Amino acid sequence: MSKQIYEYRNGDKIAGVYYGESFTGKVTENSEVNRLQTHFLIDLDNPITLFRIKRDKISITVNTKTGMGSIIGETITTIS
Repeated sequence: MSKQIYEYRNGDKIAGVYYGESFTGKVTENSEVNRLQTHFLIDLDNPITLFRIKRDKISITVNTKTGMGSIIGETITTIS
């Protein structure tokens, strides 16, 4: 069974899409922004390149009801 987005904790494996790039990684920080949003800092398993910059960490704020981020196409899903 998949976790709800607000159930992710530090150390949990996570996957999703960030600026159109698929990723997997581990949650290193999470904090509730408000009742409807959670902010995550994610250490990536494999770096992604965005705007010609290689990134090994990403920061994403996600709607806790829809699982969608503030950037169109951002999503976070679970890894068992």
